[in-house]
Amino acid sequence: MSNIKILIVEDEMIIAAKISLHLTQLGYEVSGIIPRGEEAIVHCREAVPDLLL
Repeated sequence: MSNIKILIVEDEMIIAAKISLHLTQLGYEVSGIIPRGEEAIVHCREAVPDLLL
């Protein structure tokens, strides 16, 4: 499962960090944590994740 890249878009950093921790423990790769949707769009154009949360 480590080939699946997930981008987390969440403005509450504590929540984002907890989600990231759980996903990493489950074997997923978290490609980033971004607080704003506009920034997520730019990030997705540069490095396409498999899943966006």
